[in-house]
Amino acid sequence: MGTSKDFGGQENKTPLVPSWLDGETGADANNPDVESQESPDAPPTKSDNQEQLPPLPPVQQDNRFRTPRSNFTKYINSGGTDNRSLKKGCSNYVSSALGGSKNAAQRMKSSKIVSSNLVSLLSKIREDGLYKTIESYDIKDFVDRPLKDTLAKLIDISCLKDIDGGNLDEDIARQAAVQTLQEITKEIKNVEDFESFIKDEKQINIIIEIFVAKSIKGRLVLDIGTKLVSLPQKPEDLKKIETNLDYFIRNQVEKALNSIIRNQSIINNDQIQKTIDSIYQKSYKFLEEVGE
Repeated sequence: MGTSKDFGGQENKTPLVPSWLDGETGADANNPDVESQESPDAPPTKSDNQEQLPPLPPVQQDNRFRTPRSNFTKYINSGGTDNRSLKKGCSNYVSSALGGSKNAAQRMKSSKIVSSNLVSLLSKIREDGLYKTIESYDIKDFVDRPLKDTLAKLIDISCLKDIDGGNLDEDIARQAAVQTLQEITKEIKNVEDFESFIKDEKQINIIIEIFVAKSIKGRLVLDIGTKLVSLPQKPEDLKKIETNLDYFIRNQVEKALNSIIRNQSIINNDQIQKTIDSIYQKSYKFLEEVGE
């Protein structure tokens, strides 16, 4: 969990669902003191002598991150061996801090868009081949580039083009895309191997599973904030903590994906975006239930 060391985590007053999801601007949505534009000469609606009551403060969810942070601190202090605290931390994070799986999934707007675009890109490469896909995006200069560079360019111009959420939301989606690409290209180094790899439709499911898990973990790390939990003294403990957290979240995503699309491939689904939305919500639901 050392990827956001300088970020202090979300404050307790952070809205459960960002205001931009409803198309509101941050200033107007959260500022009760914003007044309508009236003429200075307009007659007052109340007597000048009548006391004006202050606006009611917005309802806040105080200390909603305290319990999950406490459990994650216990997990980290154990060196990654306290799985009970890990489960409770994830469960509290979804149920208490985020207000349940539905609200949690709503906060992943950019990541859900990128997931859907990634399915479309992989389907196109699977059908047309990588070189024809490169030509269709008019980036022929990347034909002779390393596979990792070529895929990174394709993901950038095809998968990340539509994200329009808040800056942190976009950053989480972009980081998850980079990390997913790193996973893919660990063993697959050339175009032929990659095309052969995705000929198996089920491999595309695995790529989407990786991306969803990375984005959920990125959101969790950002929300919990590594400055607000104790970091382990030994580098090997930090590696174990990261690995166990990755595995745990991905396991929940795998269960969610398999429960939704069964034994089929996600590319054969005619409602990709709806399916992606369901995968995120069910992943959070499994994370919420795992600590019960």
